[in-house]
Amino acid sequence: AKTTELVYREVMHGLLRERTRVLVTHHLSIAHEADSVIVLHDNHGYSGSASELTRSRLSVGAIVEELGESRVSSPRHA
Repeated sequence: AKTTELVYREVMHGLLRERTRVLVTHHLSIAHEADSVIVLHDNHGYSGSASELTRSRLSVGAIVEELGESRVSSPRHA
């Protein structure tokens, strides 16, 4: 897990810092760092910021909130 986190930080916050990035992952713990999040769940798609999805009344809000609780603390990359 530490190696994955290190590689993610080096690539996303380092090498590709000035580029538009699209990350496809099941690790929603980093969703709060993204400007925009798209969640595909049970043949439905939801989009918005992680905080918007967390506040939504949709079941996806619970998904993002539940998985976001295990996120690694880090400053948001804009």
